[in-house]
Amino acid sequence: MYKSISIKNLSAFIPIKSQGISSGMRDKFCNGYTFINSIQIADKVQDDLERSKISQSVEEFVIMPSLNFIQKYKNELENWTTAPVHLKFVSNQIGFGVFASEKILNGSLLGIYAGVLKRRSDLENTLYSFAYMPKQFNIVDLVVDAHQSGNVTRFINDSINNNANVQHIYFEGKWYLVFLASMDINKNQQVLINYGKSYFKTNKINRIELYP
Repeated sequence: MYKSISIKNLSAFIPIKSQGISSGMRDKFCNGYTFINSIQIADKVQDDLERSKISQSVEEFVIMPSLNFIQKYKNELENWTTAPVHLKFVSNQIGFGVFASEKILNGSLLGIYAGVLKRRSDLENTLYSFAYMPKQFNIVDLVVDAHQSGNVTRFINDSINNNANVQHIYFEGKWYLVFLASMDINKNQQVLINYGKSYFKTNKINRIELYP
């Protein structure tokens, strides 16, 4: 199995000689985006977060389905580690994408979605937001927004031919949005998830088909 990596800045994910990226473009891109490898909590949602806490009686039932996953990836969850991936420029329409730097096996943890925890109603841009917790628990409609701050998972693109999925995991009193490989991903293949039709309808954008 691959060794997961923990990287402190976004530029480390972009090879200096990456196809389609000049050194100037690389620096400009990285300087315009804040790398955070965690979920930062906006001040106004602190009370919302408290109200959304799961009771101890329910917590056991939430944790049980993910227990094997948590036991396997406890270290990765605690340290926000990432699979061996890199960013590469795809096209002017798509922008950057996430690509495997070596073969990643089916079921492997690719990374954890990072960003700022906000109310959905406070979003200025919905393109890079994920629900913080499953719908049945998300009474305030909290989302993790990676529009201006986040980690490499923010750049995972959409495809109906996806090779990865996103899953909510409850671990030590917090929700995590984890990206998992749904099949073996070969070296230099793009990591892709299925955003779903509603994403494109909500954001009023056209879907561009991509392939791993």
